[in-house]
Amino acid sequence: VRLCNACFIAAKKGNELSRERKKENCEGIRSTIDFYLTLYTEIREKKENALDYLKNVEME
Repeated sequence: VRLCNACFIAAKKGNELSRERKKENCEGIRSTIDFYLTLYTEIREKKENALDYLKNVEME
């Protein structure tokens, strides 16, 4: 499963690609994914069906 949405455009600094900027962007994305996966897991551990209501949510 691909969880990363980073692209090289985020690593662009002026007319060049910045390895450091790409690394910073990736670290931020990893941190965010880690936070939300941990939150999801904690919620499901406390009440397995706590998020079942989301099955009925429609996005436009």
